[in-house]
Amino acid sequence: MAGVSDRRGQLLLIGGLLLAVAIIALAIVFNSAVMTSSLAGQAQQDVSVNDVRSMQEDVRTSVAGLIRRAEEAHSDPTKQEKYIKENISAINNQFQRYASSSGVIINISFNDTFARDSSGVQPGKNGSRVWKSSGNFTNKTFVEENWPIGQENRIRDFRVNITDLPQYVTPGTGPNSTTFTFREKISVSSESYRVHLYNDTTSTTGAPYIRVTGDSISPRTCYAQDRLKNDAMNISLTEATLDGKRCNALDFFNHLEKPYYIAVRNGSDARGSYELKTGDEAVDHNWHNSKPHLYGVLIDFEYHSHQMDYNSTIAIAPGEPS
Repeated sequence: MAGVSDRRGQLLLIGGLLLAVAIIALAIVFNSAVMTSSLAGQAQQDVSVNDVRSMQEDVRTSVAGLIRRAEEAHSDPTKQEKYIKENISAINNQFQRYASSSGVIINISFNDTFARDSSGVQPGKNGSRVWKSSGNFTNKTFVEENWPIGQENRIRDFRVNITDLPQYVTPGTGPNSTTFTFREKISVSSESYRVHLYNDTTSTTGAPYIRVTGDSISPRTCYAQDRLKNDAMNISLTEATLDGKRCNALDFFNHLEKPYYIAVRNGSDARGSYELKTGDEAVDHNWHNSKPHLYGVLIDFEYHSHQMDYNSTIAIAPGEPS
């Protein structure tokens, strides 16, 4: 009898072990299925988020182009706004057709115009277009050589065309070169970057140069390779280009907190023209020419799919430094 009881005990023990193994195996399979389902859901969510971001960037690019066309068609901000309102539906229709093939519903609509000042986005307001068509870079009184273009402003489309530059080996030797200074604050102790413009007397052609010095970078330069001395030089300070080509020396805006204080130094040493749009509509900084101008637009963006619903308001101002 003792032998039979021992065998029954062994069988019960083995059966219990097999049952435990089976339960563990089922638990592993179940957990694996749950993990696979979770990862798949997370992957789908990540794809949806990436799709939304990509779609928003495409909308931003398309609306920026519409703002450009409005600026080309009209100089009055009221007419610029009207042009955008009348044509935003075409962009909306284009995106709806594109998204529908993927089962996504997109809605893009005009919300408002906006300006930017030291407090941030100001809905319903315009900025200013500021420019000078020829002459030197002093202010409109033709007296001050060192004067502020903007005081703690947001800016876009800051373009300078140079037709005549002084001759220096490097800025700072002898008279200073014409310089655009960008600072975080009016205080001279704040982070600042200086864009020096000059003809290089050490070059065989005397090619015009841009030299950037700053508090957080070593000096950088780029020059107009196809230019001779005093040839016209076209610079986009906010898009970091020289004659339409990338000028890495001008990549300093990401080091600065927004908005900016902008000043011209030694403006009488160079001749040419400049233009920029600023988020400041009312303040007179002794500019040569200024008038109200559309700064940017707010666009309502909706995205609906079987995976997610998303809506936001996008502030778009083409030509703002990144």
